[in-house]
Amino acid sequence: MLSHYLQLCVSLKLDLHQINVFNTRQATPEKAQSLLCSPLLTRIDVGIEPTKITDFMNLYTFRDQWDQDDLEGMLQLHHLRFSR
Repeated sequence: MLSHYLQLCVSLKLDLHQINVFNTRQATPEKAQSLLCSPLLTRIDVGIEPTKITDFMNLYTFRDQWDQDDLEGMLQLHHLRFSR
């Protein structure tokens, strides 16, 4: 499901939903062809951090001594970068 939402974010960011190769009023055929045929590289900065702020602080304060099993965490997508 995460993959689906990431693909949706990328297509909205690049306006791929507005490209219609049969309607030249929305995009020129050259632009549509270059967008659809060129490779697109996407970089996503991901962070995994503890849910509770106290666990987060213990992780950075007591790096070597503190260890906890079954720690709740959250996945964060920090930044999307595109290149062609």
